[in-house]
Amino acid sequence: MAMNAKMAEPSSTHPNFQNHTVLIVDDTPANLETLYSYFESLGFEIMMAQSGPSALKRVAYAQPDIILLDVVMPGMDGFETCRQLKANDATKNIPVIFMTALTDTVHKVKGLQAGAADYITKPFQIEEVLARIQTHLALRDLQAQLETQNERLQIEIRERQAAAAALQRANDELELRVERRTAELAQANANLAAEIMERQKAEQAAMLEERNRLARELHDSVTQLMYSLNLFAKAGKDAYRLDNPVQGEKYLTRLEDTARQALKELRLLLFELRPPELEQEGLIGALQLRLDAVEGRAGVKTQLLVNNAEAELPHEYEETLYAVAQEALNNTLKHANATLVTIQLWIDSRKIELVITDDGRGFDPQAPSHRGGMGLDTMRERTVSLGGELQIYSLPQQGTSIQVTLATPEPVKERPV
Repeated sequence: MAMNAKMAEPSSTHPNFQNHTVLIVDDTPANLETLYSYFESLGFEIMMAQSGPSALKRVAYAQPDIILLDVVMPGMDGFETCRQLKANDATKNIPVIFMTALTDTVHKVKGLQAGAADYITKPFQIEEVLARIQTHLALRDLQAQLETQNERLQIEIRERQAAAAALQRANDELELRVERRTAELAQANANLAAEIMERQKAEQAAMLEERNRLARELHDSVTQLMYSLNLFAKAGKDAYRLDNPVQGEKYLTRLEDTARQALKELRLLLFELRPPELEQEGLIGALQLRLDAVEGRAGVKTQLLVNNAEAELPHEYEETLYAVAQEALNNTLKHANATLVTIQLWIDSRKIELVITDDGRGFDPQAPSHRGGMGLDTMRERTVSLGGELQIYSLPQQGTSIQVTLATPEPVKERPV
């Protein structure tokens, strides 16, 4: 159908459409020529067809960005052509603008139902046609952008889902490894507990064996020596009663030798004994238990002064200090007739000092009767074995103070609470 279009010269303000293609479908060559000239001047790539079937063939080879479609054409009209374009997945999204002189509402509705994007009635202004084309091209570009963004979003969603799945797999693997490691640690802990129990049993057995050995030695050596002392003392007494001093001197010499040997045996046994209180309570706890259980019950007032209750010394240090304190306390209890006993324990980064002081009768440390005493020798031997120094301060009727000084071992640990 021929159209009466009012043509206008292309304005310099019109955009350039070099990247867009328009398909013009009209059975009137004059209309095709008019539209071709105008849209070509705007930079459009132009495709033309004079019938519906021809238009369908053209879009099968090259798809335009927009289609201007005449409604009234012989054979396949514009409505049917549009329906077939919209039924094809490859062309259904190409906007179609109908061009027709049919202006009644029924035909407009029919065109829109067929899938048209717009409807231009003849005669029309070419600028109006251009405006409609620009609008639908912009909508198509926007739709393409949205589709591109949607595709990117779908890709991102898939990537995130893949990352989430990978993270879940990594988390599952980590949980599995944690479970395995936890099981391994539990087994290792059980093995360690069993090993500790076995060691404790072995230590208890060794301790029992050691005590049995000491008991045997006490019976076999010291008890026999003490029995010999009794025999030699009785024999010497009988010799002097019978006025036989030579024989008496001989028995006294044997008595002295046997006593010296007995003292050596006792010193050895005392040095080897290991106080159970020390193992259970530590040095400070063992000292306090001793004061409470012995001196306290004997009516002697006691004090235990400690500057660093959290310090944990090596076992041999604690054993030596406890043994010296115990021997000093034994002497005080047996000989000093004291009413107050004070123990001071000072531990710093340089030295350890243990001082046992009483207010008893005191003695002269240089007197022959005390210089070789078993207790003093034992205390001194223990102290010297750790490179320390034992000092004794005492005067008759002025009390006694025994001081042990040791170099602090490195490092001093804090006793666990």
